[in-house]
Amino acid sequence: MNESILAPLIFEKPYLAWCGRVLAMRLKACTHHSRLRLPLLLIFTIYILCVVSLKVAFILCQIPVTVWGYVKYPDGSPAVGAKVTVVADSVTKTTTTNSKGMYKVDLTVTTIPVTVKVYAEKGDYTGKATARGEGVIRVDIKLEKTAKTPEEEAEKEKTPTNATIKPSGNITREDKNPTSLSISASKREFKVGEVATIKGYISPPMSAIIHIVIINPLGSKKNMTVKTNVNGSFSIELPLNTPGKWVIYAYYPGSQKFKPSKSKELILYVVKPELSKHRKSLTLILNVNAVNMGDKFQITIQGETKPRLSRAELDVYISLDSGRTWLYYGKIPISKGSFHFKFNVTVQGKILIKVVLAEGKGKYRKEAIKEITLAGIPKPLNATLVSRLSKENAILRQKINTLSNEVNNLKEEVRKLNSAVSKYRTLLVALIIVCATLSLLLSITLMRSKVSRRFEGLRY
Repeated sequence: MNESILAPLIFEKPYLAWCGRVLAMRLKACTHHSRLRLPLLLIFTIYILCVVSLKVAFILCQIPVTVWGYVKYPDGSPAVGAKVTVVADSVTKTTTTNSKGMYKVDLTVTTIPVTVKVYAEKGDYTGKATARGEGVIRVDIKLEKTAKTPEEEAEKEKTPTNATIKPSGNITREDKNPTSLSISASKREFKVGEVATIKGYISPPMSAIIHIVIINPLGSKKNMTVKTNVNGSFSIELPLNTPGKWVIYAYYPGSQKFKPSKSKELILYVVKPELSKHRKSLTLILNVNAVNMGDKFQITIQGETKPRLSRAELDVYISLDSGRTWLYYGKIPISKGSFHFKFNVTVQGKILIKVVLAEGKGKYRKEAIKEITLAGIPKPLNATLVSRLSKENAILRQKINTLSNEVNNLKEEVRKLNSAVSKYRTLLVALIIVCATLSLLLSITLMRSKVSRRFEGLRY
């Protein structure tokens, strides 16, 4: 009998391999001795059954483990589509991250706690991390850019950055000339109704179509086109009818000979004539009142401007931390010099309310701040809310305790299973060693029998 047939049964354990080889050789040596053949065959059969039982025990003892986590670039953004390889207890699985940079892999291992190694790569970025645990294991990876070898850097330098690779494999350099655009206005602040002249220039000078993009204070975008002169200059007339901040820029789409370009943003501020006229003497008068509505407070903001303005707007801000931070709430229209606005809040304590009148490039800005203390929301509402939250908290705690008990029970079952497998494994190994020892003793007895017969033959 060839002892190599035992290889798939011994799990590559040296002591089991030695026992199997000894049994196989003894059984082969006793082929011509009928009295020893049967005991050895019986011992060898017991050995095979023990080893197969041990393999079955290993197969049945498969413990599930879930490994998950996030893969991110150095700046913290998710690495979408990154390749992730998870290695645990000689088991390897590969997956890719989803749109949030998350991966998840389910494995089965034979022992816990288990050491998990996770490797991730995406383009020129790689990363790895290691964790040890059981059940559900989270392993996050932060990718780092892989340092290129000198050979790769040299190859990169040989390839032009502005080259185009054709299907034939030839590289041709783009010979387009760069361009630049600039725009300007005679001033930065205008009154409502004025017309601004926007002038521009393209370099190198050429006759081309230029696109002008205009964004008014309301956020509406308007596109205009203008053709430059031969010397590259152009201009447009822009009526400014809305107060606030205007943003203007120009861009050239490019051509077969010239590259596209875009100008810097030109910002214009438009203010109302009356605000410009009274900017030194303008004052804001603000009054704030609060009414307890039972489950909320109704805040009333009212006041006036001196001198009286019309068709203007105030910005409303609220602070809950004594003015360290301000939350923008909305706008209040001014009509005939007065304003009135109501809104509801559910907070209590001291709050600050600020109204701001600002137009133009910071030159026309007036503000007024009032402090008010809110208190006295009815106690029954608070008691009802506290009671509901207490009940929900008790339910959540009960669920947490139930889950904790289930986890502890599972851990205890796994511990008992590992203990039973360990005992069974030890018993099987001991039985195999006993079989090998019996085989060795039978071999020694056989050899002594042969020697005795030879001596008896020589004696006669």
